[in-house]
Formats: sequence, structure tokens, C-alpha cells
Amino acid sequence: MRGLEVIASKIAERLVEEGRIDSEGHLIEDEATAAILNDYPVWVLSYHATSLRAFFICQTMAEKLDVPANFIAQENEYLTVHHCDAATSLHRFKAYEYFHAGNQRPLINFATIFLPDGQTVNCHDVAAPLSLTPEGKVLSYTHLYAPLDSLTLAHAYSFCDPGELTARQREVFTELLKGKRPRTIAENLRISEKTLEKHLRAVLQHTGHTHPSALVATASSFN
Repeated sequence: MRGLEVIASKIAERLVEEGRIDSEGHLIEDEATAAILNDYPVWVLSYHATSLRAFFICQTMAEKLDVPANFIAQENEYLTVHHCDAATSLHRFKAYEYFHAGNQRPLINFATIFLPDGQTVNCHDVAAPLSLTPEGKVLSYTHLYAPLDSLTLAHAYSFCDPGELTARQREVFTELLKGKRPRTIAENLRISEKTLEKHLRAVLQHTGHTHPSALVATASSFN
């Protein structure tokens, strides 16, 4: 799950670089912070380490779990565990105890999330710090959940930040990582193959790869 650890580190770095953490190490909880946490192709559920209280659930996860709009405002961990199995719930509590005690290294686990229709989603789960006090104590942390069927896409974003790509480049990137051939991608996005080549060159430049197949192969095995 190395890819998810890299993504967690990138998110924490972006929060600092874009001024989303105040002088005491607390996350500024506003739309700009939410935009960063929503930016990655993983499910994000974030907590305060000083108290077991969630303060953010990414839009894609909230929609998938069909949670109400005021879910986070009224939320505590005892209201969220019904979305996951016993082992995943236990890992949530262990993660809180771990970061509350001052540890900083990521925790790695497998998770099973229950959907409202009764189906389950099996995920890789990496819990990692988001913000620290000036003395280095963890103030907030996040769980990154990557469903097994989206791991290639999740790992690929460990090579570049979503903000480095234009909206069209991100569409090309996603189609590429689904195994689509260039001609099919161009048809799906209704662009010419010449335009597609331009977007592919930009994506490869940002990810440090020389050929689309190399990027897909690396992302597929980056566990």
C-alpha cells in the first residue's frame, strides 16, 4: 500500500503549502481545505486526534454511503462504525489511540465498508497524520480508503498531484488507467487523436513516465 502512504504525505504537504493549517497546527476547516481532501481518487475520512470526532468525509464516500448532509456536524465514532465490519471498526479505534498517543507513522489495514444496499466494498486502509503541533504532536489524521477495484487509479496519483493536471488531462489519465486504448479514449472524450497525444505527453511528463503502458504497469503493481 505504498501508493496510499505517498498520497497521504502529499495531502499533508499540500495542506501546509496552501496555508490550510494555522500557527498552532490546527486544520482550517473551510471549503478550501475540503477541496484538497476531495481532490484524490480515494475515500477520505478525517478525524481530530485530540478527541475521537470526525470533521470531514469526502464527497464520493458520503454519496456512496448515502450519509445525510449534517452527518459530520453531529458525528462521533460511535455513529460511523455501523458503516463497517467489526475488524474495520476496531482499526478505527486503534488508529485514534495510536495518534492520540503521539505516534506519527502511517497505520496500514484492510477495511470492509457496508453500503446502504447491503453490498460491501473491500478496501486498503491507510491512516496517516494530517496536521501537527509545532512540537510534533498529531492534531488531526485521516483514513484513506482505496476500494480494491480502484487501486491502480489511486496508486497512480502517488506520482503526481491532481492539481498538476488540467480537468481534461485528469479525464485522459483516468481513462488510460482503466486500460482503454488511445483511439477509444479519444472517442469517449470526443477529441482528436492528435489532441489526445498532447494530453498524454503532459500526463507522462507530470508522472515521470515515458510511455502510457509503463505508467499503467507501475501503478498496477505499486502495493
